This record gives sequence, C-alpha cells and structure tokens, in this order.
Amino acid sequence: AVAFSPARASPAVLASSGDDTTVKLWNTLTDRKLFSIAGHKARVCCVVFSPDGRRLASADNKTIRLWDATTGKPAGRLTGHTGAVNHIVFSIDGRKLATCGEDKTVRLWDLSDKRETRTLEQTAAVWSVAFSPDGSRVASGNVLSKAAVWDAASGREVFARTDHTGIVRAVVFSPDGKWLISAGGGLGSPG
Repeated sequence: AVAFSPARASPAVLASSGDDTTVKLWNTLTDRKLFSIAGHKARVCCVVFSPDGRRLASADNKTIRLWDATTGKPAGRLTGHTGAVNHIVFSIDGRKLATCGEDKTVRLWDLSDKRETRTLEQTAAVWSVAFSPDGSRVASGNVLSKAAVWDAASGREVFARTDHTGIVRAVVFSPDGKWLISAGGGLGSPG
C-alpha cells in the first residue's frame, strides 16, 4: 500500500508498506527513506495519513496501528476485526477512523480514547469505506456489488445500491457531501 501526506505538508512524504511487515516513510524531494516503522506481525495491507499529516494509520491482518508520522513512534493500537482489514480512512477532522474488512464489518473508532464506537454489520466482506465531509455518514462497498451509506451516529443504513457487476472497490463522497461515487467491476475485470 502507498499514501502521500496531505498537500500542505512540506516536503511531501510518501508512506509505503508491504509483505515485509514494515511501513517506510520517504522524502519525495530527495527520494530518500526517512525511517522504517516496525510493529506489525503480518503483511501491511493499508496505510493512510491523517488530514493534518501528523499521524499515520496502518493495518495488517486484523490489527490497526497508529503512529506519529514525524517520528515513527507508536501512538495506539486498535483491535476488533476478526478477519483481514481491507481499507482504513480518517474522518476529515482526524478525530475518527473507519475500517472495513473480510469479517463483513465496517468499524468506527474514536481516536481520542482509541475505542470502537460502532460496528456496521454487512452481509459480505467489505472492500472500501469513506467518511462524508462532515463526518455524519459513512459509505461502504462490499464484494456482493453493494454500495451503502450509513448514519455514523445511529449505525442505520440510509441508502444502498447494488448496480455493480462485482466487487465495489472504491467509494468516495463529493466535496459537498451530496453525491456518493462508487467504482467496481466483476471478477477478473479492471476495477
């Protein structure tokens, strides 16, 4: 997995991860590695910066880890998934995290106390998750062609479509929060 630090960070930093169980941070101006972060026990499949660029979240099989993005020091550990984590995303204010995975759930986390605040049960493995710009809604996409929108406070599903012919690999809200865009396809076809 790869992620760029937010545009306002200077110099821009790239985070990369993979099979070696580490996360590496790179200075994009010099192409030099800043440091490596160790702590995962399995392949690191997801990595994302907080909106302010100060924190980094990464996930392996079932564990999400939080890091100080400037030092690489641990900043927390989130557990609860019973299957592999497929995607992680910060809310726009950086106070919440949404994760999804093979255990057919989307989990919402409060980062101030590192606790799970809500589990959104689904009927199939979930591949993608996104917060609305105001953080009041969460979108998800699963392997059974379903894109859904959930009320983040109540956990109630407020909208769903099953128009895709395969896995919904990506969901994103428009900047004004009025539209949900989803992308996917059938197995073996471009996502």
